[in-house]
Amino acid sequence: MVQTIRHEVPVQGRLVVVPIPDDVEEADVVDGMRAFLVEHSGVPRCAALVAWADDDTLVARDIDLREDESPNPTMHTLRAALGALLTDLFGTSVRPSWGAVTEAPTLGVHVDELSTSFLRELHEFVAPKTTFIALLTERIDPGAIVRKLRHLQRVRVIYGGVPQCWAANSA
Repeated sequence: MVQTIRHEVPVQGRLVVVPIPDDVEEADVVDGMRAFLVEHSGVPRCAALVAWADDDTLVARDIDLREDESPNPTMHTLRAALGALLTDLFGTSVRPSWGAVTEAPTLGVHVDELSTSFLRELHEFVAPKTTFIALLTERIDPGAIVRKLRHLQRVRVIYGGVPQCWAANSA
């Protein structure tokens, strides 16, 4: 059964994190998230499979395959914001599959705006070496993700509000 952990702050955006337990197939979680993304194709978002590299940096691989859509300013903003957010949250650099981000927002001072319980849960369940999916979006119903992944045992969906400065339309 999928466990849901919800945290809120005044928001325009949302960060959803799905840690992948060692005994769960990564491909099953990615497939479930991709199915969710297909059903919500009109929502601006950036979704990545994030893994820890041997040098303790993060490697983020885009999992939102949109064959009919070329990158646009909103996508660039979301990718930059997700990379900067992960850097701030985990205190390490992020190597994204979508290439270098030239105009990443500076977000370090805003980590304090996130719920302390959200940060605690995030660091508890995304320990170093835990692979996870990160989804940054303007608006989304995390309950729909929970329903899409509920067939997977021991999978958690952690989500919380993203301060306005991290929202896709304001970065």
